[in-house]
Amino acid sequence: MESNEAPINNKVWSFPESNTHSFIIKVWLEEISEDIDTGVWRGQITHVLSGQHRYVKSLHEMISFMEHYFEEMGATLSGPSHKR
Repeated sequence: MESNEAPINNKVWSFPESNTHSFIIKVWLEEISEDIDTGVWRGQITHVLSGQHRYVKSLHEMISFMEHYFEEMGATLSGPSHKR
């Protein structure tokens, strides 16, 4: 088995490491006030290889963080879900 292969469910899957980025995304609910029974969603996204991370308040901020790594691979984000 090569370094870019991993056994999953008794099958060997090949991962093209030069074109792969991994991220850890954590999401939680912060209470605004004890008097108000609502909260605000917050998150943290971490690029696994570099360890760089960012705290975020929206899905758009997560996408913005990941976009830098996608551009390094020659990819661009477009479409209705990606707005600048």
